[in-house]
Amino acid sequence: MKNNKKVLSVALAGALAFGSMGAAFAAVPEDVKGTDYETAVERLAALDILKGYEDGTFRPDRTITRAEFATVVVRALGLESSAKASMGTTSFNDVASNHWASGYINIASGLKVVNGRGDGVFDPEAPVKYEEAVTMLVRALGYEPAAKAKGGYPNGYLVVAGQEDITDDVNGVIGLASERGIVAQLVDNSLEVPMMVQVGYGDEAKFVKSGTDGTDKETLLVDKLDVEYTEDVLTFTDSQKDDNKVSIGSKELEVMEGFNFEGLKDVNVKAYFNDDDILVSYEAQDDVYVDAVEINVDGDDVEVKLVGMDKTYNVADDTRMDLSGLTDGEEFEYAKVIIEDGKVVALDTIASFDGYILVEDVDGDVISGHEEELNLDDYTVMKDGVEISASDIKEGDVVFYNDSKDFAEVYTKTITGKVEDVLTDQFTIDGVEYNYEGAFYLDSDSEKSTTDLEDKVSDMEDKETTIYVNRQGEVVLVDVDEDAEETGTVVGLLDGKIKSYSNRGETYYGVDVINKDGKEVSYDAEFDEDLIAGDEDLDAISGLVELKIDVDGNLEEIVVLDSKDVANVDVDDNYAGGFKLDDSALVFNTEKYTDDAEDIKISAWGDVDFDEAIAATVYAEDGVVKYMVVQDADNDAEDVTTEKALVTEVKKVSGKDELRIKAYVGGEEKVFYTDTNEKLTIEDIDNDSATGLDMDDAKALVGKIVELDIDDETGKVVNESAIAVIDGTTLADGTVKVSKKEIVSGETTYRLISDAKVFEVDGTDVEVMSVSDIDFTDYTVTVIEDEAGTAFVKYVILTAK
Repeated sequence: MKNNKKVLSVALAGALAFGSMGAAFAAVPEDVKGTDYETAVERLAALDILKGYEDGTFRPDRTITRAEFATVVVRALGLESSAKASMGTTSFNDVASNHWASGYINIASGLKVVNGRGDGVFDPEAPVKYEEAVTMLVRALGYEPAAKAKGGYPNGYLVVAGQEDITDDVNGVIGLASERGIVAQLVDNSLEVPMMVQVGYGDEAKFVKSGTDGTDKETLLVDKLDVEYTEDVLTFTDSQKDDNKVSIGSKELEVMEGFNFEGLKDVNVKAYFNDDDILVSYEAQDDVYVDAVEINVDGDDVEVKLVGMDKTYNVADDTRMDLSGLTDGEEFEYAKVIIEDGKVVALDTIASFDGYILVEDVDGDVISGHEEELNLDDYTVMKDGVEISASDIKEGDVVFYNDSKDFAEVYTKTITGKVEDVLTDQFTIDGVEYNYEGAFYLDSDSEKSTTDLEDKVSDMEDKETTIYVNRQGEVVLVDVDEDAEETGTVVGLLDGKIKSYSNRGETYYGVDVINKDGKEVSYDAEFDEDLIAGDEDLDAISGLVELKIDVDGNLEEIVVLDSKDVANVDVDDNYAGGFKLDDSALVFNTEKYTDDAEDIKISAWGDVDFDEAIAATVYAEDGVVKYMVVQDADNDAEDVTTEKALVTEVKKVSGKDELRIKAYVGGEEKVFYTDTNEKLTIEDIDNDSATGLDMDDAKALVGKIVELDIDDETGKVVNESAIAVIDGTTLADGTVKVSKKEIVSGETTYRLISDAKVFEVDGTDVEVMSVSDIDFTDYTVTVIEDEAGTAFVKYVILTAK
């Protein structure tokens, strides 16, 4: 991926590109960042050969005129001063003496770089065609004799340009006008091409490529523009940095304000400098990455894993700094990783950040946001691998900081999507799991908070949200939509009676309901005769009610719904209590409800998990059941499949007494959720008297083979007794017959059934293996029979000895 023509490695997605180049070290135009033209435009601007427009753009797709291109070529020859002195009458009748480019055209014409179109016509305002631009550059480099020998204009010039890499990676088309981006590539490619020079005189004169036949190499860059170069590792001291100077090996060069000191420290660069030892351009010779990293040490081999990029590199034997102190398992939240020839040669790290600020305001060196502020004076501030100042930080940026190192990084990565599968420490967005343990949210006062974070996240399930993550992919901030209020009509099951209470002489009603999402919500409203619709006795109100909520989240009205008790309603029935019963009716199944809202199962009638509502209350509107509350239900036809499963992860579902179990069934890893029967209810950790399954017991299942009873309809684990571990049979020794899929141990031959699987288990790490991997020398081999005592094997478990 390294491109030595690139000003800096694209490893940092273009953001590391040196933004301070040339005499003015102007920023790279936004419309060429990340394009094929970026490097060329940067260098040509630094050398004052081809610049952008006053509005900060380069407009790479815009065509360039013949007069403009002649100007570019003359500048590349280092003859701009001569061109300015040559302004005046030209040999072309369509180029007036006061034409802005008359001097450049005179110089180009005098050097035979341009010839015009004949009959005294130059056509200065016509777009330069691709073959015309190539021809002018070939002539400027002295290769016209070679081009004529190969057929002349245009093909001979194109052939020579190809041979000398002038057209390398350039997508020009003969006959079409050249765009500014293409022109920039052509000219940049030409800067280091060895020029053709004449040797000998008279009959012995000939043209050779400079650097051959005893000649010194000459290039536009070095010999015409008086730019020299050196290649070595870039370093600097604090005093050099204060004086805007760096060292490339032993060569000290001056750089301009805004130079990317920290981004280029310890990077091998090819540096171009002028007679005043001022750096005018450079090319990174290394690949440079910024990421969170993990260290893996195995004997003398040290690996650096880039977490975000999911790439791993070995540390080189010969490094630019002492990396011998790296230890196995060490993690760094920030690292600049320098790669030479595919191996790590330098590593600049921050072990961890002290915190972060979501920026709302920047005042000088002080950034602030959400009741926090940080003075960045004397801090090194990085963004996308480039050293920046506090003034470059914008509202909405996330700034991670380490106080002891006086270091900060702007890293703003957000993910937006629907929150699903909420557990006690993680959730899923768009199929990707994110760990939110230790994250913050912004409370109603716009301050960072962790109070009741799990409940806040649970409330976001099935809703759109935005999260902020760090370089390790961990969630640091969750948008919990703290200010959102439920509005309109809220249907809810009353959790107890409507309470009446007094406060400072005023009467209030307190209403607690369980809403259609299974959440307990509370409302308080000042007494009003119209608050309860109809003439209802406060103490007699129970069951389902509809609450009218205004836009400010205030309770406006309590609507008591008409109800009717019904019995023995089959799931296939179309009527209940004389009312039409459609699949869309909302059902609150309170069969297992005591005082925990999680015990209420809420679904549409068409999705209920029972066969018959033995006792229920229906609430109808216009003759159609709108809601149903089920007090007792029956399911005689529950279909359950028992699976032998290798458990890989067990976690508690946030806000629920349920587990999420990841397990291999066959060779496929699947996700299951537990039902809430008494043998699966998750109780307090280390509660020895628990009738259900405490979390220590649950986590102990990881890496074990268990039997799970799976409800065929809901897909949930419904074991009616505690989940038990299947120990299997550990074989002392044996012979593996791969082709027959058999293991002979002692006098027993174990036969692997058709869908049998082999797993290597190392703690919680599980890898699917093959029969050929079964090795009694390296592994302890345990077989799990499909049916106990049959010697037909469902799973083979390999654990390293």
